[in-house]
Amino acid sequence: VTPGKQFTDCTTFFGAQMSDTHYMEETQDGIKITNTIVVKGPLGWLWIKLVAQHVANSIPEEMDALVKRAWEIHG
Repeated sequence: VTPGKQFTDCTTFFGAQMSDTHYMEETQDGIKITNTIVVKGPLGWLWIKLVAQHVANSIPEEMDALVKRAWEIHG
């Protein structure tokens, strides 16, 4: 965690590890949020299909919730 900048969720699966990094930066147009998912390990391909793809598909809703929470805190 880097307060106000980024945080990473890490998960260990049988034969793989997944990290999901959320990075926030201020631009002249507002806050830019970048989300990067990395899956490593010999069974990574399996966990991409079972979990990571679902996580990636849910990013738009997750980003909306993150923006809403930021407005509640910093409004």
